[in-house]
Amino acid sequence: MLVCGVTYGDWWEDFSKAKESGVGSAWLKLNPGARGVALGDAYLSIAKGPEAIFWNPAGIGTGTGWKANFTHWQHFQGLRYEILGLSTTRGRNAYGIGLAGVFAGKFEHRNEKQNLLGEYNAYDFLGSFSYTRNLDKGLYFGGTIKWIYEQIYVYRLSNVALDFGVNYNIYPNLWIGGTLVNLGSSSAFEEENIKLPRCWKVGANYEKDNILISLDINKYIDAVLEAGIGTEYKINPIFCVRTGYRMDCTGEYSLSCGFGVKFKEIELDYAFKPYSLGLGNAHILTLTR
Repeated sequence: MLVCGVTYGDWWEDFSKAKESGVGSAWLKLNPGARGVALGDAYLSIAKGPEAIFWNPAGIGTGTGWKANFTHWQHFQGLRYEILGLSTTRGRNAYGIGLAGVFAGKFEHRNEKQNLLGEYNAYDFLGSFSYTRNLDKGLYFGGTIKWIYEQIYVYRLSNVALDFGVNYNIYPNLWIGGTLVNLGSSSAFEEENIKLPRCWKVGANYEKDNILISLDINKYIDAVLEAGIGTEYKINPIFCVRTGYRMDCTGEYSLSCGFGVKFKEIELDYAFKPYSLGLGNAHILTLTR
């Protein structure tokens, strides 16, 4: 917290108030992983192995050995979000590499007279490296450095950001966690100064027998406080079902659901998330080994 205060002097103002403008890279708010989305994004303290790279880097250390996962998110209006994560544990240390990209397809390029001049692409990309240390029994601390690149037509924006996270097993089957994400300096995009969507998040989960319950709270600098709750029920060792509910301080809410299938070392997760205002629905698939 001291480092953040010195490096980013306005961090507390950013985290306590909602800014109306000057914040970009909204796609960084998308939480990858079908299991987490199905649980209402209440996944901060649950994520482990490669999926934790994008949720909470401290969770990478709770995985075992080499792990890899791939997520395909078919978003509304033809948007695609593709995520690849690799992680490994070595004693009390763990490492992770993540790649992610949002692809919006092609757009028509027209002049002021609406004459068609051709087409152009718009996409966002993220590459990251994470390190996690098991500080004590059940206590993990991790950090991620990531490079962010965005392009639309001939306009480009790049930045470097940091994430920090902690996970703690405070009681049998009870985990708590917290993160500070997207800590980076502002970048100039044409003539406008663009900030990253910095955020703090806290979460907890409890698992007993075949039932898992999780809760997350987060605050982005350009949004109001949000909270999510999710539950998972294991019907048998192979199949489980999930559902989640998320709302913010203005009363806006969303529902999500999904399921998971596990066969030996391979896991397949699916999530369905509808959107309001006629935007459509999102379908997320994650494959982990």
